[in-house]
Amino acid sequence: MSQTKNYDFYFKASSVLTKWLPRTGAGLLNETVPAVMSNRFIIRRHFNQDMTRLKKIAHFHKILVIADLNIGDAVNLQASVSALRDFFPDTQIDYLINRSAECLIAGNPEISTLLPVLSGEPFPVDDDFKAIENALYAGQYDVIFNFCPLFKQTLFGRFKERVISVSLMASLIIRNEKSKEEKNHVAYQAHRLVYRLFSALLQPEKKHRFGDVRITLSNSAIEQAETFILENGLNHRRSVVFLNPDTSSGFTRIPLERQISLIRKLADLNRVDTILLGAGHVEKNIEQKILNAVPESLRRKITVVPSSLSIDAYAALIDYCDIYITGDTGPLHIAAARKFAKSGEHTFRNRTAVFSIFGSTPARVYGYDSDDLNYLASSQDAPSRVYIADSPCRNITCINKMAKTCKKVRCFESLDTGTIIQDIRLCLQ
Repeated sequence: MSQTKNYDFYFKASSVLTKWLPRTGAGLLNETVPAVMSNRFIIRRHFNQDMTRLKKIAHFHKILVIADLNIGDAVNLQASVSALRDFFPDTQIDYLINRSAECLIAGNPEISTLLPVLSGEPFPVDDDFKAIENALYAGQYDVIFNFCPLFKQTLFGRFKERVISVSLMASLIIRNEKSKEEKNHVAYQAHRLVYRLFSALLQPEKKHRFGDVRITLSNSAIEQAETFILENGLNHRRSVVFLNPDTSSGFTRIPLERQISLIRKLADLNRVDTILLGAGHVEKNIEQKILNAVPESLRRKITVVPSSLSIDAYAALIDYCDIYITGDTGPLHIAAARKFAKSGEHTFRNRTAVFSIFGSTPARVYGYDSDDLNYLASSQDAPSRVYIADSPCRNITCINKMAKTCKKVRCFESLDTGTIIQDIRLCLQ
């Protein structure tokens, strides 16, 4: 638990600095944090430490990958399993995740055993530490990839010399935000981490370039989505745009007044037949506040997606839509992922354009843009776009939005909704 306290202090201090000196403080953090955490000596030390551990391992018969705690992390870090499969096609590769993501990951054929045992979010709880300990002793893994920075080496006890931590990848992501040497999305970097390390030891059995990130959905989820579509008379609509108004943090949630402006302009478009409006999970009743601000004449286009819809049915419903609009949050990565049916009995469209609007967090790490080579494109056969709001104090420490303690949210001081609407109009032509 002391690690959580250290995190709290570090991010609180950075929040206080940018409160009093927004632009100067942000500039200072953007210079000092990479200089300390991602200079070439630190990166080389992390790499050498990981290589020393891997070289001591006699064989790789059993591998465990531990995802970070959030749903989006569980989705994106499957990329590391795909990379491991290139080197070890027949090895047991288990994937340990938060149980809330089980319905999106179960059925991935590259995972030997899925372990949905974590429950803390965004920080681990005591049960998580016990769950990892149980998994380690039950699995007796040869190597463990730990992508959660809050699970420190001491947690792994006698297995700690088999652990490849997230430190190297984190340092490279921080470096790349400053240098822009390569794509910096977390899924891409997780895949690259495996290749960086194992390519120094052996040749891959099959070498694949970074590909799609996937989610796998059950027949039940597909049926729930189809029922919602039929009950709301959406099966004959020409164009459907889905607006997700909520995120897990106020630093990534598009301000209410800007969402109202956006949905009014959306509803005014002749090309938009239906707008699906997600219900708030964190910011309760945000959808009702938006609806109340829309003129009665335009509300007929809007259908609320209730919070009672399961997350996997929500994912299946996204596939029905032409465009999905959201801030930086778990559903962004669900929308961007390529969708597969667990049973193989259903073929998804996978043609949803993903438009993401960023406040505090670094868009290159979490966003998707098919028009910009510095970004990862989504795994949909459709455009993806990133829109970055103006913020005087955005800096590299905002990468961990859940740990920031800024009293005043200045992450969306201005946002050009007109450009977003113009891109939507072009996308629907």
